[in-house]
Amino acid sequence: MPAADKNPERRNLMMTSLAFIVFYLGDARPIENEIRLMFINLHFSDAQALIYMAYTMWGWFFWRYWIQNKGSVFGNLRNDVSAAANEKPRTLAGYVSRDTELVFQSSTPGGFVVKALNWKNTRFGLPKRWAVVARVYTNYEKAWQDREIPLVGFSGKVVLFKLYMAAIFTRDSFGALLIPYLLTYASLAVVFYHELIL
Repeated sequence: MPAADKNPERRNLMMTSLAFIVFYLGDARPIENEIRLMFINLHFSDAQALIYMAYTMWGWFFWRYWIQNKGSVFGNLRNDVSAAANEKPRTLAGYVSRDTELVFQSSTPGGFVVKALNWKNTRFGLPKRWAVVARVYTNYEKAWQDREIPLVGFSGKVVLFKLYMAAIFTRDSFGALLIPYLLTYASLAVVFYHELIL
């Protein structure tokens, strides 16, 4: 994480979390309570106080990051999935073409036009229901109309999995917000293991 990161809360949390992971996995310990910082040598009668101070700073950085970005992580993921769907129209078109009520019209390839990917309702910030909005020609109405086609079943889950992976690995906003949380949880696991289990 560059020191010039435009999000200082993210930078501070990631650097602190990485420092804890390296400290514990590397089994670092002060040598005779002596800490060396560049050209400065400091001697502490109780170097453990530095560890407690680091815990406090870590908690502060996490709280500041959470306050600044709460609601943004999954909100960005929803937006990124929708954007990935716009960039990969064939993925949605392949799913829509399996709908048995569509009539294939020669004037429009496949008998439909995919317009958007919408979501409804959320659980823990993630959509509970995704649906493709398409302009379709149906057997029942014998006319073109906008219709929501839910992404359900195994094939719907496969389509959503592809779009989620595309959003996570090809777009920056979700990964940039999520990685600090993942690093924090990893560092918490390392600290918990070394302090309470070993």
